[in-house]
Amino acid sequence: MLDIYRTPKHPETVAWLARHRRFHLHVTPSSPSSINQVETWFSILHRKPIRAGVCRSVGSLNDVVHRFRDAGNDTKHKLV
Repeated sequence: MLDIYRTPKHPETVAWLARHRRFHLHVTPSSPSSINQVETWFSILHRKPIRAGVCRSVGSLNDVVHRFRDAGNDTKHKLV
């Protein structure tokens, strides 16, 4: 993850990413309130579904994260 706005748009970065298609940059928000929300979401993700189960592969971890995200999107209630 990157928190610098210019890095993903730098010509060298763009060229490197074009040569390495399996890599993707994820720019994080830079405002404190947004960062707090992201940290809270990851904290809940870790405390609830990840700690509760054992992920034996990257695929199973992906499934857990996607189910957690979808459950949060499907409800209007907090996940805490």
